[in-house]
Amino acid sequence: MKVLCLLTLSMLVLVLAYRIHLVLQRPLPPGLPEPEKIRWLDECGRIALAANSLMQYIGVNPGSDSLKILSNTLFALMFNPLPWQRPDPVTLTVIQDVYDGVPVSVYTPQKTASSSPTQPTIIYFHGGGWTWLSVGVYDGPLKHLANSTRHKVIAVEYRKAPRHVFPAAYEDCLAVTQYVVKNARQLGVRQDAIIVAGDGAGGNLAAAVALALRDKLTMQILINPALQALNFATPSYQDNARLLPGITSAEKEATNWLRYAGASPRLLPKLLTNQHVSHAHVTRLQPHLDSRKRLPRYLNLTTRHTAASRRAEVSVAKEMDVKVTDPRFCPMLTTDVTGVANAYVIASHYDVLRDEAVMYAHRLLDSKIKVKLKHYRHAFHGFFLFSGGGWITFTESVQAMDDLVDFLNLHIFNIT
Repeated sequence: MKVLCLLTLSMLVLVLAYRIHLVLQRPLPPGLPEPEKIRWLDECGRIALAANSLMQYIGVNPGSDSLKILSNTLFALMFNPLPWQRPDPVTLTVIQDVYDGVPVSVYTPQKTASSSPTQPTIIYFHGGGWTWLSVGVYDGPLKHLANSTRHKVIAVEYRKAPRHVFPAAYEDCLAVTQYVVKNARQLGVRQDAIIVAGDGAGGNLAAAVALALRDKLTMQILINPALQALNFATPSYQDNARLLPGITSAEKEATNWLRYAGASPRLLPKLLTNQHVSHAHVTRLQPHLDSRKRLPRYLNLTTRHTAASRRAEVSVAKEMDVKVTDPRFCPMLTTDVTGVANAYVIASHYDVLRDEAVMYAHRLLDSKIKVKLKHYRHAFHGFFLFSGGGWITFTESVQAMDDLVDFLNLHIFNIT
């Protein structure tokens, strides 16, 4: 028995050592800085994807509350400072409140609290594929955002899939934003400086809320936003198909969209092959994703072009058409963007969502909306969360935060 245990332990050690070797030798795009950190982030994502597939195979719901608690705990350890670290001075007051029935956390920079009764405010919608993560997981990054920008940050704990599917998350985010707009002075919010912001799925929610409220908002900050579920073969989906599958992939994004829609996971192959939307809608909406017209050449993003969609089965199109054509679900596919708030858009080169961020920014510019597009050549999906406030940071992430702070200083505080 003792010999068997030793043999088993030895095999486990060998397997672990071999896996570590594979991770360390895994190729990355040339010139990508801090490759060791990225390799391990990607490995964590690969493990999560494998666990997700296993749970679906054995009939366990990957979006169950117990698994969300486990996932949130692991991500909180990644995004937030270690117990002995103090990356930011304690210059904030943080309170939990409820706005129009929706839980929020309010981060107020103390250093500006005495200078004016109202403050510029960012209403932030966190990412996580409309399913995962929480305001608590984002605590470190949100504190860092409030400290760095000197803005009050109101973080929305919106309802999540699969228990609460579309439009629950959108309705919560819209309700909080409308509440802030209506009660700005009582909440200590500058009426002329109300910004919606979010990353990933949160960027989707920010863009959708900005479409709904138009000129009632000052700005929308869209960080690696997920804006459309019409086509999963834009150039960035093709370019990044296998580079960092634990961080960004078509399968991950399509799965997120299906959960948000409340659709069957059996439709995943249809989404991945663009066989999920009826031909009439594809013909009408595809110009918004035309890479030849919507991807500026000066960015030198890719040599590929958006692939055409294929004919969808009637039953599949019947389920997906109503969602994909709804601008609350896919804000990029709205028929009208006139009058929406000015935009600050962040796109990461190594992100399947890169092109829709750039294309949407281009479309807003065409409609005379002021846009600042920041494309980070060495960044990956979710990189902004590592700009400070936690124990893992990336140089490109810190630069992105500095760029945002400089932009807000100029356009909100009029500091040059």
